[in-house]
Formats: sequence, C-alpha cells, structure tokens
Amino acid sequence: MSHNPEEALRVTKGIWRHVKYTQYWGIRYAVGSCDEVTTCSDASWAPGGSKSRTGITVHWGGHLIAWRSQRQTLTAFSPAEAELDALGSALQMGCKTQSIIQSIAGKHFEHQLRGDNVASILQLTDPGYHTEDQRTRHYALRCAYVRDHLEASKTKLEHCSGKELPADGLTKVLACTALGKARELLGMYEPRRSNANP
Repeated sequence: MSHNPEEALRVTKGIWRHVKYTQYWGIRYAVGSCDEVTTCSDASWAPGGSKSRTGITVHWGGHLIAWRSQRQTLTAFSPAEAELDALGSALQMGCKTQSIIQSIAGKHFEHQLRGDNVASILQLTDPGYHTEDQRTRHYALRCAYVRDHLEASKTKLEHCSGKELPADGLTKVLACTALGKARELLGMYEPRRSNANP
C-alpha cells in the first residue's frame, strides 16, 4: 500500500536492479591484526523533508562485522542534531559489539567512534558546551547520555571525512564513483571481477 504507487514502483524497480547487479558481491575478510573496534556513523537528510536516515558500521581490525541503516525516530532541525542522534545510536551498537567480542576473545579491545560532523562532535567533547543549550529536551538528553557514555566506556570520538566514512554509503543514494568508493570502504568485492581471495 502506498500514497504514491508510481514512486513506490520506481523505487522497487531500482532496488531489484541493485539486487540483481550485486547478487555475487561479498565482503572480504583477511588475516590481520584485530586490536581495535571502530564504529562509524553518518546521518543524511531524507528527501521530502522527513526524518533523517542513520547509517552505522562496526569494524573489528578493519573488517566489517555489523551494520545498520534506519530512519531516525526524531525529526532533526539541523545536520548537527541528526548527526548527534546517529552518534548516540552508533555508540550503543559499538559498545554492545565490543562487549560481545571481548567476551569471545577473552581480552580487552579499544573502541573508537567516528563521525563527519564537526558541530556534533564539538557538542560531545567541548567541556564548555552545555547540554541545556540544545533545541529540545530530547536532544539535550541524547547529548548528555552520549557524553557520559563516552567517558564511562573510554570510547575515543574522532572526526573523519565523509569521503572516508564507511557509514556514508548507508544513508543516501550515491553516484557511480562514490558508490564504488563506499563499497571499497565496506570491504565489498565481486569475486568474478577480482583476483583477490576472500
């Protein structure tokens, strides 16, 4: 059911074309050092002025082990608000994954959180910033929670260029070149066109 059947059909055709094109694609995992869990988050404006979309990737030793792409529950007024919400969701997912990995491996792994929005990162790291300066109570609580949890979990928060952020490919439609870069950052490859071993 849809309010706009033509648009729903157009999007569905696009999805099926993508599925058909990528049916043989996989994710490459190689032997290497796995001493850090890295979580990346991104948020992008949704067409039509609706809620933004959050993209999250969790890497262990540079290998993608978890990801999520979902519509945000709050309507953001600015990119900083949308990115703040995404960083909060990413922190939760990353810390849970870190805990599972540590339980299995029996050792501690550092956790690093990355985002590409300078304003949201400053809100979470600048001691002079007050959470009550947020536009709504919901974002003030979110900001306070993330700041406290970053400190409690000893997670490092760093800025990363959007072009180098794996989660960027989970939030928006990308042009062909950018889509290829996003696949590379996610560790995806097509066995039929690659000589590399998975």
